Amino acid sequence: MAKIEITIDDEQIDALSETQGLAGLLRPVLNQVLEAEMADHV
Repeated sequence: MAKIEITIDDEQIDALSETQGLAGLLRPVLNQVLEAEMADHV
């Protein structure tokens, strides 16, 4: 199983308290997971 490192910057964390809530955190996390999966298949 591959190791995946997720990077979340301060702006993204600050956005969690605003309108996006949990979706604002999950979107970049899921995008990074998908990118890592695509890199493994290539």
